[in-house]
Amino acid sequence: MRTIVEKSITANVPAATAYAQWTRPEEFPLFLEHVDFVHREDDRHFFWRTKLHGRTQEWMAEIVERIPKKRIAWRSTRGAQHAGVVTFHHLEQDKCRIMLQIGIEPEGVVERIGTALGIPAADIGDELRRFANHVEQQARKQHDGTS
Repeated sequence: MRTIVEKSITANVPAATAYAQWTRPEEFPLFLEHVDFVHREDDRHFFWRTKLHGRTQEWMAEIVERIPKKRIAWRSTRGAQHAGVVTFHHLEQDKCRIMLQIGIEPEGVVERIGTALGIPAADIGDELRRFANHVEQQARKQHDGTS
């Protein structure tokens, strides 16, 4: 049974800056705790490996929609089954709202119990906070000239 997780966060960067970082998922292992590896196959296909609660998952993701500086939607084409969309909303000159929706298919009894307890939602929220912190730190470095 598919579970939908929705999370959002305000980041102190322009929406275009947050969008630009999201388009570079191969950098995610540098700052996201549960992402081990992302390999860009081409402009629309990415191979992912994550490790969460001692379990490794792999999948191929395909970008199915891209609206520059505003929205990216994807779905898995093999491996762990999920799909998602992330949108970037302008709030102020240097502030945006990042909204993330992910549909996941828990595998097995343990994952279904974890999903019922809200564990995936908490993990996704933590990773979204790490993403926002990273993009803010990068923007500060760039502003300070210490990139």
